[in-house]
Amino acid sequence: MQYCNINNPAFQRSSSKPLLDVTVVACRSFGVVLWELLIHEVPYKDVDSSAIIWGVGSNSLQLPVPETCPEGLKLLITQCWLVLFVI
Repeated sequence: MQYCNINNPAFQRSSSKPLLDVTVVACRSFGVVLWELLIHEVPYKDVDSSAIIWGVGSNSLQLPVPETCPEGLKLLITQCWLVLFVI
């Protein structure tokens, strides 16, 4: 099995800075996993994969967090999803 290596030149800009920090990806993914545990559904189940990539990357596609979600968990999930646009 081969893993993604962000030090590979294919994953870097000309400035030798990675295109996307692994920490950002891990944080956003953690938010999605928390959402899955809360909702018990597949995220974006009826959305095309390229639309998901575009929507998440442009911050125009977000998973709904139900009103019944505890405030602390809701805050954690939404903060995980905002990290890409803050860093």
